[in-house]
Amino acid sequence: MNAHRVEGMPRLRGEQYPARHREVLREALHLFAERGYAGASLRELARRLGIQQPSLYHYFRKKDELVEQVLEYFGIGGAGTMIAGEPYAPDDIADLPAALTLYVRYLYDHTEWPLLVRFMFVLAAEKRSFTPKLREMFVEQSSELTRIMLAHYVDSGQVSADEVAHFSRMILSAIALPLIEERLLFPDGDRHPDLDPYFAFVVESARTTIEARRRK
Repeated sequence: MNAHRVEGMPRLRGEQYPARHREVLREALHLFAERGYAGASLRELARRLGIQQPSLYHYFRKKDELVEQVLEYFGIGGAGTMIAGEPYAPDDIADLPAALTLYVRYLYDHTEWPLLVRFMFVLAAEKRSFTPKLREMFVEQSSELTRIMLAHYVDSGQVSADEVAHFSRMILSAIALPLIEERLLFPDGDRHPDLDPYFAFVVESARTTIEARRRK
């Protein structure tokens, strides 16, 4: 499978945080995901980090600012949940379903993405003042990153901009939902025994659809 380097990617948000600051954000994410916004106290965060609570204010001034930093660092386009290395994408759009599937599974298996998803659901319910921020992440920033990452398929004439956006959203939704069920809704239960065949079905179905649309 031939691949090309994705050009024009914006600088990762939050990558400027030094190592100790990243530790604070990672521990805060775990605490927020476990206890929600209201139940996550700064006293408990300081205890988990092994520091006094006043030392936390070196990194943020108030709890809401901490939440904003967590969302910036671990959210869509943030440094905390990006795969290391240069961003590459397959040259042929027919190979896109398999690439997206591998990417989503990597996020859920090797990063804090599942914790972030849990926290964002809780935050949306508990703290309505963050709704504009969440909408910005999931609509505006996500759309822009998608446009940049998939521009090659439009520029090369393989599909239209609307088609590639619909394809990517269809694939990402089909892959993410069972992972949300397994990792977030029922984390103490047995793993789905049929996920691998299901993912293979999604990839093949999406590939067939893309090929059929491309031939028109």
